[in-house]
Amino acid sequence: MKKLISALLLVTLLIGLAVPAMATNMEILFTPGSSAETGSFLEIDFNAMMMDGRVTADIYNSILEGNYEIYWFRDASFYSTQPRVNFSAEDKGITYSVEIRFYGDAACTVLWETLYSPDFTITSNEPPMVLYTTQVSDGAVGMYYSFQFEASDPGATFSLFRSSAPDGLMFEPDGTLSGVPTKAGTYVMNVVAKGVGGEASYTYEINIGGELQETKIMTAYLPHAVVGRDYYFQLECSDKAASFGIYFNPGRANEFEATGLTMTPGGVISGKPTKAGVYTFWVGAYGEANDDYKELQLTIDPAEEEPEPTKTPEPTEEPDDTKAPSKDKNDKNDKAGKNDKNNKVEDTGDDKDSDASESPDKQETEKDGADTEKPGIDLKVVIAILAGVLLAAIVVIVILLTKKKK
Repeated sequence: MKKLISALLLVTLLIGLAVPAMATNMEILFTPGSSAETGSFLEIDFNAMMMDGRVTADIYNSILEGNYEIYWFRDASFYSTQPRVNFSAEDKGITYSVEIRFYGDAACTVLWETLYSPDFTITSNEPPMVLYTTQVSDGAVGMYYSFQFEASDPGATFSLFRSSAPDGLMFEPDGTLSGVPTKAGTYVMNVVAKGVGGEASYTYEINIGGELQETKIMTAYLPHAVVGRDYYFQLECSDKAASFGIYFNPGRANEFEATGLTMTPGGVISGKPTKAGVYTFWVGAYGEANDDYKELQLTIDPAEEEPEPTKTPEPTEEPDDTKAPSKDKNDKNDKAGKNDKNNKVEDTGDDKDSDASESPDKQETEKDGADTEKPGIDLKVVIAILAGVLLAAIVVIVILLTKKKK
């Protein structure tokens, strides 16, 4: 029995010596100092030297017999066990290494080997990140505020580094700064943008002022204009610093150009209208707090017709009595004189009769006329009489008082 056991041990030893152990040689197929680009991925390939010949396999497909494990290290810290790793802009400049542990069976012996890759870093094939925004617009307390930061990478992620947004505003990862400011002041913001091309940062100042006056157009009506006459009108606005302009409202009529007038940024409408009619147009007032728009209507009346000047009548010549009468007139006067002489005697008798036969009313009228022609009492005489009476009264009073005392 002892001889049989010894023979079996010898056979086993001989078999073990006849079958050599599996010799495994693995290597990662990238050279030291190599790098991967952002936006790409890296698959780990390796070679395995088996006793039945050389076999090439990649870990992603795993065609080798046995098991393996992959360990990614990011700056010497464990990162992942996936066979494929994707790199982003955040990985730029980071040092990576890979550890592969391979387990295989050959005959009765279990073999394993650990392979370490050389370190490699991540580079970028994209242009460096740039913040396009150079200045931030100011805001005011109580007025809605919105601002968008811009970077070279449209998909960049924004953040604030050791700073905060103004009171009442929110800073979003997409670079939007919005809200209603609640406190006036000057704020400093350190904005960082990260993207495919790496990261960029910039320090901004934003001024939040006190409450702004609302911009509102106060003019409701425009006075009439007349064709050909100078027109001048000043639009009124609650914000004296606001600027005016003609606003072209989509879908609405704007007939300002047809009026023949112009408008300045200060809100003055002036010029000489060229055509009568009723014209509708929109004006806009642009202030710091807000913008305001209003529809106005201007009536242009036709030019007034000037009346024709009246003609002055030509003066007519009046007859000159100083001129010698004409021959015909002298003849008539001579005839009339002869007739007067012939009738002189008759007229004398007739006059006496007519005087006697005058009516009593006519005689009474002549009497009244004679009375009115009498001279009136002189005012100076009246005053003298009154003064004398007054003086006499004073003398009498003095005498009476004297006697009474005695």
